Amino acid sequence: DYFDVDGNLCMVEIKPKKKWLSKSLAELDIRKENNINVVAMKSNKSNKWDFADPHCPLTESTNLLVVMQKKDLKDIK
Repeated sequence: DYFDVDGNLCMVEIKPKKKWLSKSLAELDIRKENNINVVAMKSNKSNKWDFADPHCPLTESTNLLVVMQKKDLKDIK
């Protein structure tokens, strides 16, 4: 499921890929490598959305709120 921003972009909540775990957004350069902009992060611990900290390592309990092109949705699963 995703939220339409317009005909091209959407906002979606995703879990980090296994290869992203224990790495920070700064290390991963997700925008460049995956054409995804991370807007916010949430962990099961806090259960609240907050601005993405580029230096915080991603864990299995991290959820990412991202904006991306709809055509790339198939690549995040």
